[in-house]
Amino acid sequence: MHPALRSRLALAALFAAPFAHAQDAPPARPAQSELGRAFSNASQEIQDVLNAQGPLARNLDRLGSFQHTPATAGMLKAVIGNERPWSFERRADGPGYRWTLQPLRYTTPEGGLLEWSDMAVDLTLDKTGRQLAYAGAWPLVSFEDRHMRMTMRDASLKASQRRGPGTLWYGDVQGGADSVEVEARGDGAVTLQMRDLWLRSSVQERGANLAIIQSFGIGHIEVAGEQIDGFTLAYRLDRLSKASAVALGEAERRSRLARQAGNTDTDLLLPMLRELVRAAAKNKTALKVDELSVSYHGQKALLRGSVGVNGAAEADLKDMRALARRIDARFEVRVPLALVREIAAAVVRKQAQARAASGGKAADAALPSADNMTDLMVGKLLGNGYAKLENDTLVSTIVFRQGQLRVNGKTIDLPTPGQKAPQQQQQQQQQQRQPFALQSFMQARRVSDSCTLPAYPAAVVDGDAPLRLALRYTVDAQGGLRDLRVAQASAYPDYDAALLAAFASCRFMPALRNGKPVEHNDTFTLVREPGSTQP
Repeated sequence: MHPALRSRLALAALFAAPFAHAQDAPPARPAQSELGRAFSNASQEIQDVLNAQGPLARNLDRLGSFQHTPATAGMLKAVIGNERPWSFERRADGPGYRWTLQPLRYTTPEGGLLEWSDMAVDLTLDKTGRQLAYAGAWPLVSFEDRHMRMTMRDASLKASQRRGPGTLWYGDVQGGADSVEVEARGDGAVTLQMRDLWLRSSVQERGANLAIIQSFGIGHIEVAGEQIDGFTLAYRLDRLSKASAVALGEAERRSRLARQAGNTDTDLLLPMLRELVRAAAKNKTALKVDELSVSYHGQKALLRGSVGVNGAAEADLKDMRALARRIDARFEVRVPLALVREIAAAVVRKQAQARAASGGKAADAALPSADNMTDLMVGKLLGNGYAKLENDTLVSTIVFRQGQLRVNGKTIDLPTPGQKAPQQQQQQQQQQRQPFALQSFMQARRVSDSCTLPAYPAAVVDGDAPLRLALRYTVDAQGGLRDLRVAQASAYPDYDAALLAAFASCRFMPALRNGKPVEHNDTFTLVREPGSTQP
């Protein structure tokens, strides 16, 4: 999130959250859009008071008697019958202030029902008058109509922030919700349940620059009868120019005021956006994705990488295609084979259930097995060069540089709008001429639960020392293991011998070429992760 929007999150994110959901429910409803705009304007006007120049304590005191602009007050009055559906006052039971959003029960003209419980946010200034801490809770928000139902329960937010220049606030924010449930109704009826939602956000001042660190996660997801163990997104924006962020925040404020006045000119932000890109190129600002992961049945798919702007010239800022060529991005995707098989098993299970529901046999021989489907998916990725296999994990490296996209070093021709890439056309023509089985190769695979590798030496664990070794071996067409040897020894000969003995007891699936088992030479590389005791 851009720093110019950070301070809004502090007081207004929960305040405005349900309206975005309500506006997205099909079909679009003008009344709900008016409701969303009314509360969006109200929350921004509250934030403008906090951002005003002068002592923060004085700004907080102003909120006690603050009245919205006539336009915003009129919108609130027309939609919910109340020009000021919140209160702000000094706490009688201690230092600080309490901001309270009143309960709402609102019926749309189409019969939809939006309601929420009251929300209270307690705010406290430190002795210096510069550091603002606050904590809030919102027990219930729900929306329901004939198309969908959404319910959020026990949301919370707490933070400690210091006001910076313009609309910037430095500090930390964390929040979450106990559960969010969404039910889509009608022909495509489906229920999505999410539990243990959380977010963490930090804006740090580093000289003339900023670092923005964000993370978001869901502890448990249930959809279409499937259980997903968790979802995590964590990223950082490093070396963002503070001056450019302040200028962009001010430009955004002027643009918002212009829109409220009826001016729909969209060019107000463009000069500042160009300045932000110019500063990003100069500072080598980078967006780093530390983790984007999904866990399913104990197996985790993981993406990591970064995106930056490399050497953008003045002319590039006026041409989006030229600017795109300055984007420098690199990502690595890691997917365990066990996860691929779990997904394949779920697909086969759903197919069998659908076949049984339609009167067919659940165990119809025409349905592929989970192993066959796994081999099909994995073989296609490996055979086409889009992934490689490392210790029972599919690994893909995606690089976009100088306008070219490469996956595992293989160039992917990007199509122009409305056209297919030449490489894509060639692949489709080849696939039409030959069945998939004649184009694929899949490496031999160790059955991970067929053997147990020894724990790391005590000296390595106690000292949290690194350990790396590699084994070289051959898997024949029947899945037999032979010619096993140490290709790269570690500093612990006894452990190398123990690992070699344990590995010799493992079972393997043979490599497949053109759909047929073949002999295959391979390498197993063991690299100890810090803090681990077992491979």
